[in-house]
Amino acid sequence: MKKNISINIFGTIYAIDEDAYQLLDNYINGMKKYFGNKEGGEEIADDIEHRVAELLWEEKEKGMQAVNIETVRTIINKIGNAAEIDATGDVQSNANTDDATASEYSNQNSDDYKNMTFIERIRHSMKTRRLYRNGKDKVLGGVCSGLAEYFGGYEVTLWRLATLILFLIFIWADFAFFLLPGIYLALWVIVPEAKTHEDWLRMRGKEVNAENIKKQIMDEAEQGQNDTDCNRNCRGGGCLKLVFIVLLFFLLLPLIGVFFGLIVATVAMIMTGIGLISLPWNELGPDFITIFNTPGIKPLMWMMLISGIISIGLPIFAIIRRMWSRGKSMGRSAKVSMFIVWVLALATLLTSFIFAGTKIESEFDKIDEEGSTRNGITLSSERDWNRLDEQGWNIVKMSNVNPDITESRTGFGGMPPMAITIRRDQKNEPMMFTMNRVDYYEEGNYVVESLADVKGYGTKVTLSDDSDSTLTTLVLSTQGERLDTMSWEYGSKLPLFFSPDFGSWDSFAHKHGGDKWVYQVSKPFYHQGGNIIQTLSIDTLPVRRAKIRQIQIRKL
Repeated sequence: MKKNISINIFGTIYAIDEDAYQLLDNYINGMKKYFGNKEGGEEIADDIEHRVAELLWEEKEKGMQAVNIETVRTIINKIGNAAEIDATGDVQSNANTDDATASEYSNQNSDDYKNMTFIERIRHSMKTRRLYRNGKDKVLGGVCSGLAEYFGGYEVTLWRLATLILFLIFIWADFAFFLLPGIYLALWVIVPEAKTHEDWLRMRGKEVNAENIKKQIMDEAEQGQNDTDCNRNCRGGGCLKLVFIVLLFFLLLPLIGVFFGLIVATVAMIMTGIGLISLPWNELGPDFITIFNTPGIKPLMWMMLISGIISIGLPIFAIIRRMWSRGKSMGRSAKVSMFIVWVLALATLLTSFIFAGTKIESEFDKIDEEGSTRNGITLSSERDWNRLDEQGWNIVKMSNVNPDITESRTGFGGMPPMAITIRRDQKNEPMMFTMNRVDYYEEGNYVVESLADVKGYGTKVTLSDDSDSTLTTLVLSTQGERLDTMSWEYGSKLPLFFSPDFGSWDSFAHKHGGDKWVYQVSKPFYHQGGNIIQTLSIDTLPVRRAKIRQIQIRKL
């Protein structure tokens, strides 16, 4: 039993079967779409609808009780398809056409196509078909169903399952799991949706001619009826699609977060860029002023800001437009232009970022080199000079020495929180190194103590007064008391330490970094009062490394 509905065409009520109504509605809407953008198209579409009404009235006068699908097909054959009407310009002049003699072109029905291998079918399909999104069989944008049609019309469910499985593999392998959703969104924005009958024929590799357009209209009506019957009688058929939608929703949650993150990033980039360009750099110090005033830095920052906004803002704009356009697709030329602008903006962003980063890094290197150089002597950074300044040391001579000579250490036992390491550079030639410091000491008897780990003979500490008279000399070597052989009871009594920590003694003396600290003390000497100049020197003798933890003058 078929369901009948009532329709009103130009004031006349007709009873029509549901499947016949679907066919007639698709036909009239298809004609309106076809002639919609043509000159005088609205009049032609209106004439077609009037012609349909006239033919229905003729059938009603013959005693027709209800319009069935055969009646609608007869009317369509009398009026003709869009291409025929467009060619003749006369809605009345088209005669009935025999479907059996229609020149239909279909790849799937040819014997050659059936005998092709899988790869040959794909190649043939890519040559004869155009890529469109299939809006009639979509979960999100119809991309998978469009690809399925483009590569041979294979089952779209396999494409969707393959996409999900590949996405899960990317997540499991921790490899660019945003890549597939990003490609999907890009195709959703760039690839047009098949809307007209011509689009559907091109998508399926069929020749665009009068008979194929008419057959496409008929097939769409029958397909609509089948879908209606399926919705009515086989509701369980959409379970797999429902599962796919649920899985895709959870898999796209990170992408949704990225989408909103891009919006936030765009706003942040705009505010940051404006803030950087309008920043009072003079309040940040002379280094920043020098870098910002370097020729070419400010234009590159402007380029980064503008191109960054475009490269992030265009995809966001395209997605928002797609969501709120109510099915109205952007023109192909507009899509191509937008894509070209996006690629150029992205290339500009990357190029300006690389050039700006290289230029800024070069300027910072220059500033660091200037700050780490004094009297022609260059250390690894200004930090090394600052650490030496804190202890009062000044380097006088340095040759064939690695420039990284200081390192932070804990202030164990009241010692300074720094160690000095003097070692050969990559040339591996004999070192020449001299540094000194000056302190005031009262009259009295003194000794000089050291805690060091040296490799090779030739590192010495020389004490002299203002008259350049040598007070004493201590040669640093392995000939002393080694901390790694001392017990806490003995080591804690060494006068070198002011406040040793029992809990840290074992780590400091026995294990720390493999250092073999040796405690040495000089013979007592008399100082009549005044400045004492401490000089740490290494001459051309074969010293491989000298690590000094502490040098101090102690009054007896």
